[in-house]
Amino acid sequence: MPFYLSLFILFFSISTAAKTAPLKIDWTIEALRLTGESDSIKKKATKNLLKIKNLKKLLQKELKGPRFHLALDVISSLGFEDFLPELLLLAKTDNSGVFYLSIDSLITPKNQKQIAQVYRERLLCAKTCGVSPASEVLLLDTLVQIAGPLSPSELKQIFTANWYEVQSAVLSYVRVLLLRDASSSLYLSFVQLGLESPIIQLRWQSLYLIRELSSARRAAFIKSLNKCRLFNDPKTPPDVIKLCGLLTGANV
Repeated sequence: MPFYLSLFILFFSISTAAKTAPLKIDWTIEALRLTGESDSIKKKATKNLLKIKNLKKLLQKELKGPRFHLALDVISSLGFEDFLPELLLLAKTDNSGVFYLSIDSLITPKNQKQIAQVYRERLLCAKTCGVSPASEVLLLDTLVQIAGPLSPSELKQIFTANWYEVQSAVLSYVRVLLLRDASSSLYLSFVQLGLESPIIQLRWQSLYLIRELSSARRAAFIKSLNKCRLFNDPKTPPDVIKLCGLLTGANV
């Protein structure tokens, strides 16, 4: 066979093989395309990810490695609810709270009650169960949306033994209850706790919450607001004192 003919056949064979061989999909590249991209790119990335053989087995392994953030993005975007048991398990030792964000994305009417119960139990044993403050904040934020309210005694347990960020999350939780339910007066005591806090941010938060309440509910805080208005503490910002006066109707 002439040399040039052999070379042509070899080149043709390589070209044909290159066209017919399936391209290997890099799951990490496709995972990165799931966020911050146009809908068409996200759709294509989703399609490519679903072509990967044993994708779920791969993600299960990656959840325990340095690329767990990408694995979580894929699980959330593709709605892989069968990962919930494993995510709930891994969330117990995660201080950042990102596993709970992924779990939240997989909540459905069917599994909502079960997840809410797990969240509730973890909040109430946070200190002994090793639940991080960041996770507590996320658990509170989700629970107020998907479940019945924690009791005042349960909330007080969380509030009194915690970091400022969690106490702030409790006040946000209480705010939703007070504005959503006319019969939730039992939770007004947490606003008082915020007003009496040495942490100025919590006092601010409580004052703004009071401003959203009805005049009847606001009346419960007149004594504290007057005390705040007349409080002669150089550490108290003038704006806080002014807001206290506005809420009592005083001229400041």
